[in-house]
Amino acid sequence: MWCVGVLLVITIGSGYRYLQSTKTVISESTFLLSLLILTFASRLWWITHAGTLPEADFAGYHDYALQVASGNISAFTPVMQVFPFKFFYPLVLGGLYWLTAPSPFIAQLLNLVISLVLAYQVYLLGRRAGGEHVGRLASVLFAIWPSQIAFCSVVAQEHLFEVFFLGAILFLLRSQDSQQRNSVVVYGALTGALIAIAHALRPVALVVFPTLLAFVVWGIQGIQNTLRSRAALLLSCLGGFALAFAIIMLPTARAVNCPVWKSSAGFSAYVGTSTASNGFWSAANAQILDEYSHDFDQVHAASMQRALDAVGSSPMAFLRLAATKFALFWGSDDYGVYFSTVEQMPTADAVTIFLYRTRINLFAQGAYLAILLCAAIGMYTMRRHSNSALLIIQSVFLLHVAAFSVLEIQSRYHFLVIPLLLVPAAMAWLQQEEKTTA
Repeated sequence: MWCVGVLLVITIGSGYRYLQSTKTVISESTFLLSLLILTFASRLWWITHAGTLPEADFAGYHDYALQVASGNISAFTPVMQVFPFKFFYPLVLGGLYWLTAPSPFIAQLLNLVISLVLAYQVYLLGRRAGGEHVGRLASVLFAIWPSQIAFCSVVAQEHLFEVFFLGAILFLLRSQDSQQRNSVVVYGALTGALIAIAHALRPVALVVFPTLLAFVVWGIQGIQNTLRSRAALLLSCLGGFALAFAIIMLPTARAVNCPVWKSSAGFSAYVGTSTASNGFWSAANAQILDEYSHDFDQVHAASMQRALDAVGSSPMAFLRLAATKFALFWGSDDYGVYFSTVEQMPTADAVTIFLYRTRINLFAQGAYLAILLCAAIGMYTMRRHSNSALLIIQSVFLLHVAAFSVLEIQSRYHFLVIPLLLVPAAMAWLQQEEKTTA
């Protein structure tokens, strides 16, 4: 099954390469319709057959969303006070439950709609990075990405985060096409606003800011490659972020009576520097929450101090741990199948999927590693023809590598980067003349 997953990606890539060499012309509208049907059908089948029930953190999101839908917005757990970003996805989900029905199926349908948007965003990003062929193949790879298909049935905030994260990147790239500085300001403000929304869902969105600086210094091309335009873009992005951040955080903090604007990497760094757990969450690490009575400031301050002590006392052990974490973090794509089958409804289809979950996971793992290999090849072959989109993709990837060398790891945390890596993965299959043109 692992080999089948590898062959799936190879077949699609080589088949597209062959199609590219023929005179076959598929209109944009026909392609996009086919892409949406493929994305929709595969995920709808899994959602309706897997019978996934919320588990672990996802059960917490669902339970709080039920409380929000019933008007009991203050019924949050003490853990959410330590990690305030956990408020926002359940609040959105609770509003959706209130409008429709309080069921995980509603959250799964939301994920399905989001996947359609993500497929189109990957297409747009690929088209900017390398032309129409790259955009189409990258979006098809997204449509058949097995782990994302399986993860669609999980009540997870990553799906919603990814829409705003990619949206911010696309607006940032769009800013360099503007004919007037006023348009640059508008796109910059929109970029900042989407980063703020993504940050509310997962603070890791802030990796876009170093990427933004790299883009302003080295990435801007074409019409707006002037000092004033660069300054306007940077300032408008910061302004858009500040405004959206205030609009999101202040009313929410008042509603839940909790300082939801706070965020800290203290606990994540404490877990991420733990050699005993190889940087993964453990019950032993989590004891610090009870030790400091779930007080945000005390928990994160003590966690950061312990992380610094761990690194300072044995720097070589930390370096070995960072290398181990790199292999574990990027080498596994098991979260989709695992979390969608760890707790299921007792239907015949769900039981069948449960019985074959190991084989399905091997299939997903093979496809994922093939995508990673293609992305590495694409990055290497396009190194002399880099552009703004590739600069952003490379920057976000490298910042994630650096951040998760220190922070807590779970295999699902790289879910946020893979849609970007699908673009260089598609480039690996381009004919040589297309690479030169791109």
